[in-house]
Amino acid sequence: MSHLDNLLINLERLEEHLNSVKSGSLVAKDDLASVLHILVNNGEGYDLIKKTLEEISASDLNISAFKSQLISRKRDGLDIRLAIRTANITSSYKVALGEMLKQEVIYHDNSVWSAQSSLNWSQIIAKSRNKHGSHVDDGSIAWLKDLRYYPAANSDVLTLLLWSFGEALLEAITKHLVANGVDITIYHATHSLNGINFQTGMLTAESANDVRVAATVALTEDAHGNRTIFGGIYGDQAFILGVNSTRQTTATIGKPGVSLEDIEHEFITGQNPAQLNRAQRRAQRKQ
Repeated sequence: MSHLDNLLINLERLEEHLNSVKSGSLVAKDDLASVLHILVNNGEGYDLIKKTLEEISASDLNISAFKSQLISRKRDGLDIRLAIRTANITSSYKVALGEMLKQEVIYHDNSVWSAQSSLNWSQIIAKSRNKHGSHVDDGSIAWLKDLRYYPAANSDVLTLLLWSFGEALLEAITKHLVANGVDITIYHATHSLNGINFQTGMLTAESANDVRVAATVALTEDAHGNRTIFGGIYGDQAFILGVNSTRQTTATIGKPGVSLEDIEHEFITGQNPAQLNRAQRRAQRKQ
C-alpha cells in the first residue's frame, strides 16, 4: 500500500471521529488522538502526512496558526494562572505543520496543578494517544479531564483540543492534496460545536480571592439564555465561563468550597442554590 492510499484511509477515519464529537460522543477523543498520532507524530516512525507529501513530490503543508509560539504569561498586568488556546482560528497567518505542532496550547503556573506547566500540540497528541483501553496514556495531562467543555456534550478540554486540531488539519491537508492533483473532497472546518467557537481562554488571579476569567469566543448561532462553555476548579474555587442571552462573554466565580454543579446552576438560572435552599427551609417552617 502506498503512503497516499494509507493517508486517504486515515483521513476518512479522522473525519468520522470529528463527526462523532459533533454528535456528542464522550469517547471519541481516544480515537482522535490515535489517528492524529499516525498522521503527524514523527517520534515513532509515523508522520504519515510528511511521508505522503514526499511520495507525491508536494511541498510541505502550511496551516493557520497563532503568530506567537508561546502563550503570554500576563494579561492586564496580572499573572496568567491558566491559559488554553485551540486551533479554531481562521487567520491568514500560516506556518509549516511542523512549526504549528510546536506552538504552545496549554500553560499553567503550577500553583494548583502539579503537572507539566506547558504543552504544545505535538505533546498533547502524543500524551493523549490511547494505548490501554479507555485510560489516558500519560498521567501528566489527566488533570485536563477535570476541566469541562460543555458544548462538546459536557466533555473535557482534551476533547476540544484534539477536535479543533483535527478540524484544522483535515481542512488544510485536503485542500493541499487537491491542489496537488489528488482526487479527494475538501473538508470545510466548522470551528464550532453546538454553535460555540471557542478560540482562547485564560484565568488570572491576583490573589486566592481575586480570580478572573476571560476568553475569545464566537457564536455561530443564536444564543438562547445563558450558555455554559468552560468550567473547572481553581484551588478551592469553581468557575464557569459562558455567554449570556445578549451574546456577551461572562463568567461566574464561586466562593471557596462551593461546588462546580452549584456554580453551573447559578450561571444558567441566575439563582444561587444555597439561597434557594434557605428559601425552601423557610417555606417549610411556615407550613
